[in-house]
Amino acid sequence: MTNGEVTKEKIEQEFPAWSVFQGVDRRWHARIRGAVPPVMVHDDDLLGLREEITRKISQLDEEGWQARQGSTI
Repeated sequence: MTNGEVTKEKIEQEFPAWSVFQGVDRRWHARIRGAVPPVMVHDDDLLGLREEITRKISQLDEEGWQARQGSTI
């Protein structure tokens, strides 16, 4: 993300399927809206949270790719 500070609103704009909030523990949390089971990531600051979302999306993409490969065999 370029152009200034990372904010909750900027993260939600960049990743519209995700909801971002700060918990009572003062940590930042993000979850995919409506995901069952819940898909969540956490970090102490918004920059780290953005990185965790990116990492989780990559992981989910890889898992989906592997599942598709297994279903064609």
